Amino acid sequence: AAKTETVKKETTKKEAPAKKAEVQESLHIQFDGKSYAAEELVKSAKDIWKFDLNQDEKDFKSVELYVKPEENTVYYVINCYRPWSDEILHVDETLSSVLRAARVRQVHFLADPTLGPDTTEEEVVDGMKHTQEMLRPYAQLEAGYVLSSLYEAVKPKVCLPLYPLELCGQTFW
Repeated sequence: AAKTETVKKETTKKEAPAKKAEVQESLHIQFDGKSYAAEELVKSAKDIWKFDLNQDEKDFKSVELYVKPEENTVYYVINCYRPWSDEILHVDETLSSVLRAARVRQVHFLADPTLGPDTTEEEVVDGMKHTQEMLRPYAQLEAGYVLSSLYEAVKPKVCLPLYPLELCGQTFW
């Protein structure tokens, strides 16, 4: 008869990789005796999205806030490829909600027809033209943003002041 031998296999316990310490962030904007926490501003934007614009909260994926309290001014960035600013009715609804919630002296309109890092020159030029035509009966488009990699190619094709744009961090669209 064949003899069987049992061999005990040694196992080594793998340690979980050490977690990076997360930085606790807190941003407060103070001006003219008032203080606003970044979280409050983002919550206000979410509330406007959900309650004033009647949008589903799960569709609120990103927000860009430009705060200039010393001017009481809103810089409304329009991306004609996004549902909240793809047509004049959406621009009006969004802007009206913002203006109802804020004390604003002036509104400036800026175009940003960026679809992410793969945006083409043609998409930028078409987006700028579409945004100008959409606003023309109501307001003046003052300037536009273009990916810095496309800036020189787009500049001669658009009759607006342009500012080069660098995408930083994670994009959510």
